[in-house]
Amino acid sequence: MSFHDSMAYFSKAYNLEVKGVLTKKAGQEPDAKEMKELIAICTNKDAPVRVIATEPQYSTSNSGQSLQKELIAKGVTSAELVEFDPLETVRPEDLTLDWYEKKMRENLDALAKAMK
Repeated sequence: MSFHDSMAYFSKAYNLEVKGVLTKKAGQEPDAKEMKELIAICTNKDAPVRVIATEPQYSTSNSGQSLQKELIAKGVTSAELVEFDPLETVRPEDLTLDWYEKKMRENLDALAKAMK
């Protein structure tokens, strides 16, 4: 599960399946109907969602944690929150020649750890 569709190219490059998105519009939390749909996607017995990707520029206390809490209430404890930086958060003073590579490595490491 991705925070929004920012992971489309990344998922294709690494052969990952993004089953859904938490926010269809920036700053707009899923309503009750959308949350119910996300829960149904995540609890699919044939292919349950194991990772809920959040982004550092948005509060994880919102949709990502809400979804995880709903899943835990339904007995699904395998869906982990993982911070995935879509590389929109760099401050000019932090931008170095290797910044992109470091951030992508952090993203890969966080996803790999959660998917074990």
